[in-house]
Amino acid sequence: FVLAVHSITSILYEDQDSEGATTTTSLPYVSPLVLTHTPSERKQLEALLAASRNRTEESELDTILSPLDSLAPPFPRPLPPTLIPFMGYDAAPAEEDEPQNTSDAVQSELIWLTPAYPSLRFQLMAEAGPDHDALHREVLSILSTKAFEVPLTPSDHSQVLAALPHAPALVRESGLTPALLPRLVEHNPMVAMECLKHILRGSEEEEQNEYLSALVGMDMSLHSMEVVNRLAMQQVLHPEYIHLFILNCITSCENIPDRQAQNRLVRLVCVFLQSLIRNKLVNVDDLYYEVQSFCVDFSRIREAASLFKMLKTL
Repeated sequence: FVLAVHSITSILYEDQDSEGATTTTSLPYVSPLVLTHTPSERKQLEALLAASRNRTEESELDTILSPLDSLAPPFPRPLPPTLIPFMGYDAAPAEEDEPQNTSDAVQSELIWLTPAYPSLRFQLMAEAGPDHDALHREVLSILSTKAFEVPLTPSDHSQVLAALPHAPALVRESGLTPALLPRLVEHNPMVAMECLKHILRGSEEEEQNEYLSALVGMDMSLHSMEVVNRLAMQQVLHPEYIHLFILNCITSCENIPDRQAQNRLVRLVCVFLQSLIRNKLVNVDDLYYEVQSFCVDFSRIREAASLFKMLKTL
């Protein structure tokens, strides 16, 4: 009831005069406070009137400060394409009908990061890694100047063994020949074995026979037996060359005049033969009589007697 009274600012009524014309008369404004009966009602009504005046003033202020509506019709505005700055970029800008390469666009965008002269842009570079060309040159120098003459140091030895599987061309470039193979075997047997593995896998049969003949025909030593044993274990050495090498070892032991050196080499040959027989890398029947005769000639040596017993049990 109070709000209804408060909303009335004036009362209009219509009346007709004697001629039938309608006239409108405005009554004077009457404050709603006169309708209150108690002080509490009067306070509540005063608070309502104050809140109404504040809302009216704020609404009028917002209406005054709000911008006028535009008369232009609204239309969609899509985002513009990315601007590719080609200033300072080496490549020429693409034609309108030519598709733009993404990497070229990225390279040209990076111009903004490098305004300094003479470099006007950053390039996307691969992660810096080891210089393989310099590494190969160093390994080649070690192979050609040291490996045939002296045993390599542990660092050079590991460096060469690590590089050979990834660069088999180093074997050819090092100057290795069948005549130089015995020297490489004596000084660096592991390097010689790796070189022989690459030769046996990537060369013609005639060239392979030349290197293998040089290996099995060299003077018997611990290093030569180690190379032959490892190649036989990896099954890259033909059994015929293993037989030739065994016969060469037996002949070398028989022709050594020094008794002490002879005993040492006989022990090595017996251990070598036992390893081949145990791993079934050689057919004993093909060399049975030669090996048996060798064991009888050097029966005074314990390793020869053990080899003879092994032959009898086969």
